[in-house]
Amino acid sequence: MSSRSLWILLALSLPLMLLFVGDPPVQRTQEARVLETARQMLGRPWRDWMIPHLNGSVRLQKPPLAYWMAAAGFTIGGVNDTAGRVPFALCGVGTLFVVAWITKQLFNTTAAFFATAMLLSSYLFFRYTRLAETDAPAALFVTLSIAAITAAMSLAPSRKTTALYHVAAIGMAFAALAKGPPIFFPILFLVFASIALRTNLVWRIIRSGAPITLLVLVVPWYAYVIQTHGLATFLKELRNNQGGGDHGGAPYMYLPWLMLGVLPWIVFAVLALIGLGQTLRQGASRELKLLAAWLLAIALPLCVTGNKQVHYLLPLMPPVMILAGWWVGLAIENGKGPLGRIGSIALNVTAFLVLLIDLAQPWVMKQSMSISPWLIGIIGGILTGGAILALPIRRQPLRVRMLSLIVAFAIFMPLAVGYAAPHWMAQDPRRVARTIRERFGDSPLVFFGPNLSLPLCYNLREAIVSVDSADELRSLQQRQSNLVVIAQDKSGRTPPAPPSPFVQAGEPITSDEQVFTFYRVP
Repeated sequence: MSSRSLWILLALSLPLMLLFVGDPPVQRTQEARVLETARQMLGRPWRDWMIPHLNGSVRLQKPPLAYWMAAAGFTIGGVNDTAGRVPFALCGVGTLFVVAWITKQLFNTTAAFFATAMLLSSYLFFRYTRLAETDAPAALFVTLSIAAITAAMSLAPSRKTTALYHVAAIGMAFAALAKGPPIFFPILFLVFASIALRTNLVWRIIRSGAPITLLVLVVPWYAYVIQTHGLATFLKELRNNQGGGDHGGAPYMYLPWLMLGVLPWIVFAVLALIGLGQTLRQGASRELKLLAAWLLAIALPLCVTGNKQVHYLLPLMPPVMILAGWWVGLAIENGKGPLGRIGSIALNVTAFLVLLIDLAQPWVMKQSMSISPWLIGIIGGILTGGAILALPIRRQPLRVRMLSLIVAFAIFMPLAVGYAAPHWMAQDPRRVARTIRERFGDSPLVFFGPNLSLPLCYNLREAIVSVDSADELRSLQQRQSNLVVIAQDKSGRTPPAPPSPFVQAGEPITSDEQVFTFYRVP
């Protein structure tokens, strides 16, 4: 593959990542938390940007970068889903550029092209970098930091290596400001790479002055928060992360999630990981040792920490796909040799899996009649066409057959994930919000009981407080006579009915497994 092909791919990644980015409803609590906090920042003094608030409470469980990004999007494009998500999708595009650059530095243009293309068309990457959550910026800056360190290690000490170490420090700083703990991924990479290559990378970083850059960028916000609110909030979040909170689980859970995340390139990812293991046993090259250190620096902390969620794997996707790109490049170069034949078989298996996915079309149509049969036919035709062209029917070389499937999935992802999927989602906070406005207009709202729906708050564009006690609810009603109480039944947690004189107002609204019941004083 030529450098021109790589640049064309990178140029096309921008419209593909932005296509239909605002169509799926904001239904994940993680995304609604970012967007609603950002919305409530608008028009507030600078102190409220330094210390974010959500529904009247201080929100310091996560650093502020994601809130600032979404707020900047709202400032430019207005408060809507597209404007809030665009900065995060741009982080995804930035990650693709970094992957292309470092893969070319480590291997060659062919490996860089296929690593970038497979990352762009993989499910987990495409799905979660287009959501306004902390994972997309964290993945970008972790990838940038490790890539900059890796690139510097291939050069003799010079001003360029010093600059790269400072770029790595900037990446660490913004990873810390995006999500906090991901700052440890590049630090662990330094340790593992030093062991693998038997060199003191940590001392090189220190001598370059990069730690000063890191501290200058990170310390001000954390120092300001500690000065104004103390360490209690940070310690509480750390304990939740270590203990698992509501998302605990065993480390092996990440294996099936990773296989899901790399779809449709699961076979190539597995073969690449096997190839890396075999090469390491036989005496791997410097580049593969660095890539192994990269994978370990992210995978090990994910397995050790208590919280286990599929989107935590996002920073791991770049090194996995870089490895897959390396393996595909070797298979293409091998031609009709043993590795080339294995690559051809892997592509055949992938193509047949895609054809099996196409068999789900009737089920999709049954799930939602709001999707045009023509659209489903177009999406299915794209996948079928790409899969057929990927099969060795016309005896095309592996490179051309791989391109057929990459193009098919590059088109499929925005159409399926961005446009079609929202039509068969059972949970639709937009619909619930519209119904509430139609029933109750601009009446003040309050949640009663253990549940609070942040997606509903955001879709209503309203800060809604939550109360647990009957006395507090009566006091609030005395101040706001037209108050509407929302009791949300979610995850088996059924709220109690509000006290007298509140009575049920209208029929409950059901959205997937959630039931919203409304009460007010007649």
